[in-house]
Amino acid sequence: MADVDVCVVGGGFAGLTAALRLKQAGHSVTLLEARDRVGGRTFTVQRDDGSWIDKGGAWIGPTQDRIHALMKEFGVASFKQYTGGEAMMVVDAKQYRYQGTVPWTLSPWASLNLGAAMFELTQMCKTIPLEAPWEAKKAARWDRMTLAQWLRKNLVSKAAHDLLETAIAGTYTSDASEVSMLFVLYQMASGGGPGFVLGGEGGSQDSRPVGGMGAIYGPMAAELGDVIRLSQPVRSITQDADGVTVQSDGMTVRARRAIVAVPLAIASHIAYAPMLPTDRSFLHQRMPSGAVVKISTVYDEPFWRSDGLSGQSAAPGSLATLTIDGCPTPAARRAGCGHRGSHCAAIRAP
Repeated sequence: MADVDVCVVGGGFAGLTAALRLKQAGHSVTLLEARDRVGGRTFTVQRDDGSWIDKGGAWIGPTQDRIHALMKEFGVASFKQYTGGEAMMVVDAKQYRYQGTVPWTLSPWASLNLGAAMFELTQMCKTIPLEAPWEAKKAARWDRMTLAQWLRKNLVSKAAHDLLETAIAGTYTSDASEVSMLFVLYQMASGGGPGFVLGGEGGSQDSRPVGGMGAIYGPMAAELGDVIRLSQPVRSITQDADGVTVQSDGMTVRARRAIVAVPLAIASHIAYAPMLPTDRSFLHQRMPSGAVVKISTVYDEPFWRSDGLSGQSAAPGSLATLTIDGCPTPAARRAGCGHRGSHCAAIRAP
């Protein structure tokens, strides 16, 4: 049995950061990770040619201060996402090329409807208190409403509806019918509005770390060393007057405190004694993780650039609903392009 000050459950960025800060402050720590690797929902694979592919999360935006702070701490540089040329949207087998975030080359009615919806989202975001989104004047109403319901009400143009649904739902890796409108507004407001969530330059897909996300979590794991225990799925956490006992498949950890740094859907599979408060248990049950298929396709060269295209496309209803230029450096000859599938609920593991 390990006896430490703190036991951290989960080896994603949240768990790694918590364990690292505790160790740096002089506390004894054990981190238990269920998988055979760290990184959580980020996973960088190195290729034989020296390039890399991020199988999970890959992009960072200018307002995401904490990941930028980690990059600075470990000396990880970033490079801008390629946005030169035009993006493309495919609706009913018809192609539309455009520049910027919104495809104004759609029909005048679709463009007007889309612009009005974006303006309304921006105004709604301004009413969300970031420290307490549930205190927004219309919080209860918006929390009872799904993103899909809001889109149906506000986007009567099919082309505009399909584009915004694909872009927003793709960002949250969930079907629009599964996402609370209040949650969407809170996330958008946290980044500065819908333009941040949907945008490239200056938005949530502004840049990427050189070497992929593994260039950040790799040094973190190296500094933690034997603090990390892999292949240790936690089954139970028991709290008593003196601390907690954390039981995984292969070991027992006794600690003064425990930090559970895993998605709520995974945390719900841990047995807690005493039981968690009712509201917290309900939250675990009603907040599933998103699911998405991401495919990286490697070409000899980024041929779309010579055609005046950015590599970014949206094709609602297709197998590859969203694509983006995934080259590992701004001027890479070998290019990866990430594709994300729709119908997320159908691919989610039980």
